[in-house]
Amino acid sequence: MLELNQALYQCEIENLSNTQINLLKAIVNGVEQLTSIKTIQNYKIGTPQNVVKNIRILEKYDFIEKLSNCLNFYGKDFEG
Repeated sequence: MLELNQALYQCEIENLSNTQINLLKAIVNGVEQLTSIKTIQNYKIGTPQNVVKNIRILEKYDFIEKLSNCLNFYGKDFEG
């Protein structure tokens, strides 16, 4: 499935900023405290305000879905 849609995924990712891609990496890695100083430094995702803004942007473009305190990314649940 990934190979069949690789061009589509690549096109979608090209429209994201580095901080948005790094935020997705943090979510995929199961990071729970996305706005903590340690997470922000480790993943280079900007300020806590940037994290919140980028979560909204990623939700808008259907990369992630936030339900209660969980972020859903491609069918996987991650607390955030």
